[in-house]
Formats: sequence, C-alpha cells, structure tokens
Amino acid sequence: MRGKLRSPRWSPDGGKVAFVSDRGDHGLVGIYTVDTKSVAWIAPGFGSDRAPAWSPDGARIAFLRMPPDPVKSTLDPEPPARFEIWVADANTGKAHAAFRSADRTAGHAQDEELWPVQWAAEDLLVFPWEHDNWSRLYAVPAKGGQATPLSPSRCEARTPRLSGTGDRLFYVANCGDLDRSHVWSVQVPGGKPRILTPGAGIESGPAAGIRQVVILAATARQAGVPTVLDSETGVTRPLMPGAAEWPASLLVDPEPVAIRARDGVEIHAQLFHRSDVSGRRPAVIYVHGGPARQMLLGWPPYAPGGYYHRAYAMNQHLASKGHLVLSVNFRSGTGYGRAFRLAPGRGPQGAAEYQDVAAAARYLRGRSDVDPSRIAVWGGSYGGYLTALALARDPALFAAGVDIHGVHDWSAALRTEEPDRAWNAADMRLAVASSPIFSLGHWQAPVLIVHGDHDARVRFSQSLDLVQRLETLPHPPDVETLLVPDEVHLFLRYSSWISILERASDFFDRRLRGPTHAAASR
Repeated sequence: MRGKLRSPRWSPDGGKVAFVSDRGDHGLVGIYTVDTKSVAWIAPGFGSDRAPAWSPDGARIAFLRMPPDPVKSTLDPEPPARFEIWVADANTGKAHAAFRSADRTAGHAQDEELWPVQWAAEDLLVFPWEHDNWSRLYAVPAKGGQATPLSPSRCEARTPRLSGTGDRLFYVANCGDLDRSHVWSVQVPGGKPRILTPGAGIESGPAAGIRQVVILAATARQAGVPTVLDSETGVTRPLMPGAAEWPASLLVDPEPVAIRARDGVEIHAQLFHRSDVSGRRPAVIYVHGGPARQMLLGWPPYAPGGYYHRAYAMNQHLASKGHLVLSVNFRSGTGYGRAFRLAPGRGPQGAAEYQDVAAAARYLRGRSDVDPSRIAVWGGSYGGYLTALALARDPALFAAGVDIHGVHDWSAALRTEEPDRAWNAADMRLAVASSPIFSLGHWQAPVLIVHGDHDARVRFSQSLDLVQRLETLPHPPDVETLLVPDEVHLFLRYSSWISILERASDFFDRRLRGPTHAAASR
C-alpha cells in the first residue's frame, strides 16, 4: 500500500481498523475490514486527512482535514493553515464537514494532541483550536454547527481526556498561572470549567475514569508521582511512595522572573538559587529545545522521553553547587499564546528569539549576586542552537557554553530535511545569517559540544562542521567534544544521560571557577 501508514484505530467491535495513508502532499483516511481483507477510502480529497476517531457505536468516523494552502514563506515551519472536521458513515463512506475553521490558525494545536478529535456525550466532537490566540478546547455537534468553547481564554489547554461516560472532559491548563500546569474539568456540554488541582504543584497526564482520574503530580522538588484524584472532592491518593533517598531537602523552589527584551517582548523565566551562598557567584542560563516547549516552576511533564525531566534536574544540580541558574522561556515557545509561539523572524527567518537569551544575560549582569564575568549558557537541540548563537554573537556576555546537538547551519539543515526542494536563494542567505556559523569570527568562549552519531533529527554533521570551523579560526576558542556512539536525538540510554550531564557539570566547574561561599556543604 502506498504512503506511510499512521494512526491505526480499532473499531469498538474489533472488526475494522481506521488508519491514515500519509502520502506527503496529501493524506487519506481508510478503513480496513478484517473479515473481507478490504480497504475503503473515506471521502478522498486533495487535503491532508488525519486523526480518525470512531463514534462510540462504531457507525461513523470523524477525522481532521487540512485543506491545501499556499505557503507564504519557505522558511516558516508552521505556515498559516485551515482545518476542517469531517464525519463519515463507516459503511457507506458518505461524509460531510461538521466544522470549518474561520481562519488560518491550524497547525500546532492539532499536531500536538494524541487525539485531536474525540467523540463526547450528546453526539458532540471535542477538539483544540487557537482561534483567539490561545489553544482552547471546543465542542461542535457531529451533524455540524457552531463551536462552543469548553476551556477559558488567555491560557492554554492540552491533553484532553473524556470520562468513561463521555460527559466530562479532563484536561491540563495554565489558566491563571502561566508558568505551572493544573488539571481542570468541565461538563460536556455547557458546563463551567473548574480547576481540580490548585496550588503550587505541576499536574499533567490525566487518564480518566468516570469520577476518578489518574494524574502525574509533581512539585518544584519532587518529580511526577502517579496519583488518583477524586474529581468531586479533590482528594488525592499517591499510587507509589516517594523514594526515601530522594534529595528533596537539597533542591530549591525556582522563582518566577519576567524579563523584557530590547524590542519590548516580555519573556518568562525561572530562577534557581541557594539562599545560603554569599558574594557574587557564577550564573548559567538554560534554553530549552523544541522550540515549541515550555519550562515550568517545577518538575515538567515527562514527555518527550524524559528529556526535560533531566534538564530540570541538571538545573537543580547546578544550583545545588552554588551557581545561579536562569531557565528562559524564549519567544517561539509554548504556554503564552499563538502570537508568542509564531513570533516574527524566529529561527532561520532571523533568529529573533536570541534577543531573549541576550536579555537574560543582561538581567543576570545587573544582579548584585552574580559575577558578570562568569555567565554561561547551555541547552539541547534548539537550545543547543541558541547556545552556539550566544557564544558566536556576544563574547562579552558569555564566558562558556554547553551545546548539545544544536543546529549550527540552518541552510544545511533545511537542505538535508528536504533535499529535492528548490530552495529560494534569498531564503538560504537569511537562513545562514540566522545561524551560529555566520558569526564565528567573534567566538571566544570555551565550549563543550555534545552529539550522538545516530541522530536523525539534528544530524551529527552539524556539530562536526562547527568543530572544524572553530578549529580553523585565527584565534580558535577552547573546544571540548563528547561523541555518544549510536545514540539518537533523545538519548535513549540512561548511561548516556549520566555521561553527558556529568561531563557538563565538570565543564562548568572548570570553566567558571571563582570565589563562591556557601554557608554549608551540600
């Protein structure tokens, strides 16, 4: 069968499988019948059909359709797009559009959810939409009609999960608390959204029953613990005890910080520091990957693959050693609305988000407890890109950096990703100018460059090329490298993470040496 087969979904009676045939420039939803070993295509069109969802009785299928739209910029990873929700008879294939977005705000909200269309009680379809700049949840009748919002505005809702009866929706949102996530619920349809887990925790990953829901409950000092939550009383019951050896007393509660870049954009950050350290201390800026990610005022949700669990733990570790750590949620990240995520000039279109990293460094330089000559930066993937960009563009601000599998040449990365595409020459020049390799002549600070040589997301050649370029400079900086054999982008082996983070910790110890005075040894 042609195309890449995705999103298999068994029918309620187990006799059929709905799936997607992804054919690159379009996609089809099909139904495979087990008894007859036959495939029926559902309302094939010129758009990209995806995310099939069976009705509870197995008689119908709902799915997303992304109609073809002109691409306004070849460098934009998320060009404006429309989306539609279609409903089809699973036996006849007869289909109709139940909903069409009124604007071109499709993309991230639909791509990020495991189940972007779900059947709820009273024949309603639940789906995410960024119509008013925020990722909210809506319901629309399967027969067609107006979409009704289910979650509040001016905050982002994600991971919607319906109760076993389909009449209550559980989801995670940052309403009223943009730098944390809490579990909310709402009756479907017509209920008032209600927060179930208020406070200073970080809750995620709801798995719904009828009245009870299992969540991951974390704090600033404790990683997520599977916990049963009674949605009526709010009473919680952990399903496993905390490890006795967990070093909660050695950790800190990060503080929220707001920083304004020179172009006026406000960014949120989390500040990790020990109160028992006196004098001016070294500081380390952390920049996350993605870039569609957000760090929180506590242990983040586990996905993807625990990557940000380890980053948060590393920030706590650096703080425990007396460093002041600032984790920066730069523009193009999630949690602060669509306009923030799709900030003009981001990435290969101009590296606009670097302004936020530089603003964070200037904020640290202005603090009386930071040594302005000992400010470092670290990050992985997109954070590795911004780390290399910081070292290349602003040698006066940054004393050292740890760059983990970052993109260093956007033009090469884009050509590798789409080798058959006829790239616009002006776009390629802009991509190069937005890359660390464009400013290497200014690079002075020592750097540790880390990469796995089986990385399919950011090719190892990106780091190899950077190292070779740095070594040929008239005054090359000190370059340390760590190659992780046979590792992929997310570093799947625990031993790989240990070697990387221990090496990074040692690098900062050596490169940021200076007088730091702690009241007590940790």
